[in-house]
Amino acid sequence: MQRRFLMYLFCTAAQEKETQMKGAVIIYYGVGHCKFFADRGAKITELLRSVPLRVTAIHCCYDNPLV
Repeated sequence: MQRRFLMYLFCTAAQEKETQMKGAVIIYYGVGHCKFFADRGAKITELLRSVPLRVTAIHCCYDNPLV
């Protein structure tokens, strides 16, 4: 279900002319989820490669200073 939502979100954002020219910034708010990318890194990379959207940056916010 989350993949479908993300795909819909990315496809909707890709329809904007400014987003097509400048790209998009993804912000992940990972408070309490410090293992999110470690567990799902390959799936996230696969998803980002399949969307029709240029991702210019990814910002990750965590509450764990060790991450």
